[in-house]
Amino acid sequence: MDTQKVIEYLDELVSSHTKKHLNDVQISILEGVLNGQKYNDIGKNIHRSKGHIKDEGYKLWQLLSEVLDEDINKSNFRSIVDRMTGTNISIINFSSMYANYSPRV
Repeated sequence: MDTQKVIEYLDELVSSHTKKHLNDVQISILEGVLNGQKYNDIGKNIHRSKGHIKDEGYKLWQLLSEVLDEDINKSNFRSIVDRMTGTNISIINFSSMYANYSPRV
């Protein structure tokens, strides 16, 4: 399952539980964490401070913990997604990054 499909899946779960979809900052946090980024880098990408991303991340992990009935945080999120989807997200991200790669000759 690629990053986008993971986010769509989580958005559906959150929406069915709260009647609200994930917002842009939450989606950026999920994308960043799935791609191994630090909060500072995620913040830079969306023009927010590290503190803001950290605060929003905390709220997001609490929300996902409630929805999935499991203790979720930034450190264990990728392994939980791997277990939930039966795949290794880092392998999928690596292969999708190079899907259209053609070496210059």
